Amino acid sequence: MKKLIASAFLALCLAPAMAQEQEVYTLEKIKVAGRYEESGKTEIDAEKLEILPSRSDSITEALKGQSNVQFSYDTDSGLTGGEIRPARISISGAKPYENNFLIDGGSVTNTLNPSGLEVPGDTPDFGKTLVQGGDQTVFYDTNLLDSVTVYTSNVPAKYGDFVGGVVDASLRDPATGEWRLMGKGLYSSSDWTNMRYVDDESDDSRNQPEYDKYDLSLRAEGPVTDKISLLASYSLKRSVIPLNRKNNNNTPSTRDDFFEKDEQIRKSENLMLRALFQVSDDVQITLDGTYAPYSEKRWLRFYSDSYYENYNDVYRLAGNVNYQTDHGSWDGRIVYSQNGYSRDSDSNYYYTSQNYLTRKESRSGMIGDAESANKSIDAGVDFTSRDWNPNDAITAGFAAGLSYNYTSTDIWNQASSMYLESIVSRFFAFRNRTEYPEHSQSDDLSTAALYLQGSFAWNGLELTPGVRADYDDFTNNVDLAPRFAAEYDVSGNGALRLIGGANRYYGSTLRNYAFDQVRRVNTVSEYDTNGDGVYGGPGDRIPRFTGSSDSDNSMDDLDTPYSDELTAGILGYHAGFSYKVEFVRRNFKKQLISQRENTRTSDYKMTNNGESQYDSITVELSHALQREGFGKHLFTLGATKSKRKTFNGAYNSRVTTSFSSFGIPKNYDQVYYKGKLIDRSELAADNYNAPVVVTLQWYGSFFADRFRVSSITRWRDSSTGLTDDDRESAATPFGTVSGRKSDAWLDGKGTWVDAYDYGLIEGGFNTDVTLEYDAIRGEIVNLAAVVEVSNLFNDSFATKIENGYSLGRSFYAGLRANF
Repeated sequence: MKKLIASAFLALCLAPAMAQEQEVYTLEKIKVAGRYEESGKTEIDAEKLEILPSRSDSITEALKGQSNVQFSYDTDSGLTGGEIRPARISISGAKPYENNFLIDGGSVTNTLNPSGLEVPGDTPDFGKTLVQGGDQTVFYDTNLLDSVTVYTSNVPAKYGDFVGGVVDASLRDPATGEWRLMGKGLYSSSDWTNMRYVDDESDDSRNQPEYDKYDLSLRAEGPVTDKISLLASYSLKRSVIPLNRKNNNNTPSTRDDFFEKDEQIRKSENLMLRALFQVSDDVQITLDGTYAPYSEKRWLRFYSDSYYENYNDVYRLAGNVNYQTDHGSWDGRIVYSQNGYSRDSDSNYYYTSQNYLTRKESRSGMIGDAESANKSIDAGVDFTSRDWNPNDAITAGFAAGLSYNYTSTDIWNQASSMYLESIVSRFFAFRNRTEYPEHSQSDDLSTAALYLQGSFAWNGLELTPGVRADYDDFTNNVDLAPRFAAEYDVSGNGALRLIGGANRYYGSTLRNYAFDQVRRVNTVSEYDTNGDGVYGGPGDRIPRFTGSSDSDNSMDDLDTPYSDELTAGILGYHAGFSYKVEFVRRNFKKQLISQRENTRTSDYKMTNNGESQYDSITVELSHALQREGFGKHLFTLGATKSKRKTFNGAYNSRVTTSFSSFGIPKNYDQVYYKGKLIDRSELAADNYNAPVVVTLQWYGSFFADRFRVSSITRWRDSSTGLTDDDRESAATPFGTVSGRKSDAWLDGKGTWVDAYDYGLIEGGFNTDVTLEYDAIRGEIVNLAAVVEVSNLFNDSFATKIENGYSLGRSFYAGLRANF
């Protein structure tokens, strides 16, 4: 297969003579002109998305050309090159799940379990009722999109349910002129990649020495009548990751007996049908249906019979209508969707046995199935007025809208059991038998929102005041978010504009804590203390107990997290260059964090005790260039300097705020950092925290658009990562609680605090490039060779403090055909 693809690609690159030069068919050109229409807003259109270099073809990865969007360092990891999950992002200092992701105005943000799809550890979290989930409920392939718009500051009142930013994607409408067919196939492999620091004999999915990736897209679109057009599309991304796996032989004599080669699978599909109805010159309706399953087939390290699949089956039906009137434009939508991150296990019996006398151990099984099913209805209507001009100097207008969402969630956990046995000596052995009963729970959440935003322009000054009101029936909070932005056109022709704004953004309500997150358990412990091999025999110590654990899920007394924003800057154009300079300050308040009071209880409670701060300055410069014989090109250079402070917690953190150690109480609100006592909220972030990010984007076409290039270079500065500051007691200001080496330091106030030091996460640059060459170009068919190169210059930079580096140069290659 690999040789076939490589041979076909080489043949096409050498086949310009095959092209039909008499009648040249030219594809739509890449847009190479533009300027910033609004501060804090960037739009990526379909032409750019189609050629954008991207390993996952995800909405979030389409933003890697934006310097003011930070990416998780795990995105570039050289150890997990086989993953296809979308990259996690931070906008304006917020956490990944604090952004709002939209498709045609309807939210696809995961508010149930957005813990991330990072590779899990070696053992499952037995007590959890929810599996890991992504930040979005559905992963749309960028080939299906008409545009992706990101709002990083001065976000209009139309958008809510975020404290970070908004990513608003629009689906592609069917072609109306003539029928078009497109097919694309790409392939990549670890054999085509400069792998770094991987273990060729790895049995760990966090260390992937081998993989094969397949990327297939098919699309047909065109008119059925002069009023109706259809689009049908299918895309598939599949990754096969061979790893060593423990077999059922629990007493191995050689490594070959202990391990066998098996394949983990990652798979993402999009099947979409979309219809466009041009009812009249004033009314347009679109209807679309999407099936978009995502799955990860894995197993537990060291455990036989532990195969499981995490999956999310997504069904989405949507209708949108646009109605143009003499007074303005009406937009309405209604969306029905089903989704849920779940788990399908081969086993619901988990077994571990260790014999320290024979030095043998046996491990097998998994912890059973877990299902979550969300059913959601989302509806909304927006009105945007036409500009009103009472005189030549004044222009006014407004936008208003309302939205409603109802989501019901059903969660089910299969009954499962766990058996742990340990033979410590000839006279002591013990075993634990834990039973997790079958568990079901249901709840629903309704939210409603109303917004109004005005626009007033007079002699170059434009003001856009607005307000948004949000309500949900879970917290019963009513949140009023004022929005205000101002712009002054100094030059009168858009060449120099001053911008500023003051805004408040309220986050979405996480439904996670509407449910019991910790499963109830029944545990029996048994001991054999006389060495007769019988548990509970004569003379044995046999304490038996039944225990249970739970969480306080009440959010009645909680406030909605919010962020306050101040912005200022300039934008405009000069001598063919568009430019922007923008300052942003964000103060995040009332962020959610799960805490417990002390170590004597297992009950955690959601609190509003998190807060953080973000400051940035972004500079962007864009230039369109067209030269005869050189082609058309668009260059965009961006740089963001930022500083982020955070409590380094999350909604799903398990934080113990106050407990005694050696009889000394803890002060959770402060920490030692680099040897100095500071408030915890002043603690430096350890991810999404590069002090400087510089990006360079280049979209170009040569030879009458026969050869096309899309390149994104992203450089990030070295950043900090947190480590425990484990010092000898004498090397600390007031000693440690134990008087020995420890990261629990006394603070001189009769309490102790956590101590952290920082390690350097070395920065570097990554250049990704897509090359397309039309080897066959005619009236009927256009066949292009496509090569995507990740990390073109093979730079090595860190992804964590120790033993984490970027993936080396990697190739995707294949064909694209247009008919």
